[in-house]
Amino acid sequence: MVRPAPIDDATLRVDLPPCELVTFLAHYKAAQVACSAEEIVLAADTLCLVKDRVLGKPKDIHSAREMISSLEGISHEVVTGIAIKSARSVNCWFDSATVTLGRLSDAQRESYLASQLWRGKAGGYNYAEQVEAGWPLTCDGDPTTVMGLPMRLLSRELKQRLEE
Repeated sequence: MVRPAPIDDATLRVDLPPCELVTFLAHYKAAQVACSAEEIVLAADTLCLVKDRVLGKPKDIHSAREMISSLEGISHEVVTGIAIKSARSVNCWFDSATVTLGRLSDAQRESYLASQLWRGKAGGYNYAEQVEAGWPLTCDGDPTTVMGLPMRLLSRELKQRLEE
């Protein structure tokens, strides 16, 4: 069952290093959702970083254009924090991956911007959608970390929990 946390984490102002920040935000989201003894809560938060500068979600098409353009031809880091909460405890972790975006043609960039698909996306893009669209993207690390839920890490952690 999906129960979104009743918060807007974009309004929070917390001064922490990126890896600690995503872990804090995942924990904060998990803490906002009640669970019974038979349930677990899974929460996550993702940040896109360029040279230690956090790229949030674009506010408008102009900021989306600027974000996408700033990523072209360079690598950037994507960090996702996870929190797993049970009635007894909360455990938090993070994972990161490095994404490299090659050069886009003007037509690719403008078509994407016109599509409005950048809305609500940290860094202004969705990795899986843009790989499928033919963008020159490569990922060093787990691509699911870039997509917002690091499945390799999560699978390992859940398996350990089941074995305890």
